[in-house]
Amino acid sequence: MRPHVLFITCDQLRADTLGCYGNTVCRTPNIDALSASGTRFTECHTAYPVCAPNRAALATGRYPSLNGVAENGIALPNDELYDLTADPECFVNLWDEPSAVDLKRNATDRLLALMAENRDPRHERVGAC
Repeated sequence: MRPHVLFITCDQLRADTLGCYGNTVCRTPNIDALSASGTRFTECHTAYPVCAPNRAALATGRYPSLNGVAENGIALPNDELYDLTADPECFVNLWDEPSAVDLKRNATDRLLALMAENRDPRHERVGAC
């Protein structure tokens, strides 16, 4: 049986703010528990020093210069997304009923939403909340 791999990415989170990396001030019990039962990287390199191009590189396995996302604010080109979601074992945020979902259409929409950039730190209220 092949192992399951789960990548968790966080924006604006440095390793030195986590308990599993030695921070004694910040409490991060859930991440610490995941670290204790999984693999914790202690030496890493990034494909690009900006978040969106690096996430696109992680998702596609291709450098930003090859996958089309060379800076923040650029979405993955459709052909990259189709290649990414064409694997029958690859479900990107399709947790409800994968067998009933058109992967090429829905996964593309959802992945584009995940890779969208928000430069405005304020969150607009929706409805009567």
